[in-house]
Amino acid sequence: MDSKALFKLNFHKNAEGKFHCPVMYRVFTDTSAIVAIKTTGNVYSLEAVNELNLKPKNMLDLINSEPFKKSDIITIQDPQKLEKYDMSTFYHIKQKIKLVDEEDEEARKSATYTLKSTSAEAAATLAELAESYTAPSNSNNTDTGKEGEED
Repeated sequence: MDSKALFKLNFHKNAEGKFHCPVMYRVFTDTSAIVAIKTTGNVYSLEAVNELNLKPKNMLDLINSEPFKKSDIITIQDPQKLEKYDMSTFYHIKQKIKLVDEEDEEARKSATYTLKSTSAEAAATLAELAESYTAPSNSNNTDTGKEGEED
């Protein structure tokens, strides 16, 4: 993307300092559908643009009456579009990119990683076990541990 593709957005604030639609005077929230007009940079609620521009086919900016095309309407926020929540479309999931935290990987190797809390006795036993335990060798021992059995 180059700097020519960028343009300034003109948000409007109310007396309380909150961003709002300059036509409908509704404060923008997390659930507001918000659009901008590319030619002017003015920001409106989607409801205002639908009701005052698209339905009556009046393609003039609502503040300064500058003409624009339908393709100049840019959606900034639309909570109704659920495809943005589809995690299978996320780049890092498509590319199978995982963030590896070295500290967390080291902690997972510890026998106490999944324990939330331990008693003093259990903690002492685990500490002694960590000091003295040696993993069994991986030899080809055919002894099954069952004596006196015949096939």
